[in-house]
Amino acid sequence: MAKRTIPLFFTFLLVAGGMLFWQWKIYDINLKNNQHKNNNVSQQLIVDARNNQLLVRHIFSGLDKGQEYRILMSEKTNTWSCVTPDGGKCKSGDEDPQTFLSEQGEIEIQYSVTISEKTSPLIFSDWTPKLQKIEPIKTTIKVIDTARRDGTWIAGVPLQGYKKMEFVDYYVFAGQGDISSLYWQNKTLYPAKITDHLTVYSEHKNLQVNINMDNVKGLPDIPYMSLVESKDQQRFTVKGISLNENFQDAGHVEKEIAAQYFKNKLDGNLVGNSLAVDLLSALFLQTSATTEKGNFMMKELYSHLTKEQVLELQTRFLKMKIIDSRLMDKNLGEIKGLESSFFSVNLLQTQEFASLFFFDSREVRLNGQVNSKMEVIYDKDKRLYPLSQTMEGLGYNVEVLPEADAVQLDNGRNKYRFYLNRNSFRYNQSEYGLLENPLLTRNGQIYIEQSGLQSLFKININETEKEIMLST
Repeated sequence: MAKRTIPLFFTFLLVAGGMLFWQWKIYDINLKNNQHKNNNVSQQLIVDARNNQLLVRHIFSGLDKGQEYRILMSEKTNTWSCVTPDGGKCKSGDEDPQTFLSEQGEIEIQYSVTISEKTSPLIFSDWTPKLQKIEPIKTTIKVIDTARRDGTWIAGVPLQGYKKMEFVDYYVFAGQGDISSLYWQNKTLYPAKITDHLTVYSEHKNLQVNINMDNVKGLPDIPYMSLVESKDQQRFTVKGISLNENFQDAGHVEKEIAAQYFKNKLDGNLVGNSLAVDLLSALFLQTSATTEKGNFMMKELYSHLTKEQVLELQTRFLKMKIIDSRLMDKNLGEIKGLESSFFSVNLLQTQEFASLFFFDSREVRLNGQVNSKMEVIYDKDKRLYPLSQTMEGLGYNVEVLPEADAVQLDNGRNKYRFYLNRNSFRYNQSEYGLLENPLLTRNGQIYIEQSGLQSLFKININETEKEIMLST
């Protein structure tokens, strides 16, 4: 009995030990995944502007004490180092040269950036280091300028203070979010605060600007914009800063702010997608888009959706925390009760102008055989079947005749020829007229209407919640 007990005891220890080990692994994984979720991080940039370089102290505060963070450096920086609050070198919990421990809830990165001669405008966008999986909720930028005092510094967050002293100019900018954009030009520009979300910089000291911001008040979180007067410089827009000659045009300003809002929301496969920004801004403001394809997509949406459905789509996009093409298609499909790939195809394949249609997610059976690759689509009130897949699955040979702009179908007993450009068809040796052509071309593919299948080919169509069944 004792001999039998000992093996059982050790078996129990192994099982229990294994359970404890896996519980610890799961706990450890969850701990690592959630270690930075309590994000109250802010960042401060202290920028010393020299003749040919910027010397920067970049301080992240509000970090978890003793926690390890990964630093993602920008390619635009030169030499850099991580220092502790007392000036020492940062410690790391492993051999990775990019990870450092937070002492006293802070990490400071010191680095330099090479800049050009004084006469050239300077634009700094996506130029600062990041902490992996951390997005600061507040940014403060202090610029100490001893070398470029004949020009003006502008940031992508509001100006909080400016002091021109005997040997140095001192700027303080501060605002919400992770926005470190900076701009310098070799002119004196004067700020005019329009709202908490908009400051106009111009060469006019007492500029009077009357810009109505009513059309962007519907944005859940209106982004800040520094709008800079431009007469002889090329226009540009970076996060929080826009240089443009139309700085007093209310419609233009609202487009810039809406574009900034949606650009900040893009994620996944749409990051940096200017067409998506153009389309989303135009939908929100109910104006025309600025691109040919954006206007094409707007026209498709308005021709296939009711005004109420377009409004619901706008509302859904505004409520999204992140926006990618998959989520856009998902919400469009939910509104119609069908599925669509309209946004993914058009936004990701920029050369293709793909019409809007919806497709049925149900399985299709052709004479009892499942065709898993076949998609039945809806174009307004018409249900369309891909001609070649459908008719071949029902026992026909299908031949497209490009030179005749026609399609020929043959099942061994009967032969049909349909013309894509006229309302007539040939059945065996006779020609017949049609009130409406049952064949339509959508996005380069030929489809046949359901009514044409039933009336011309006597196809039986039965449906369930999960299947569409066609049979001869």
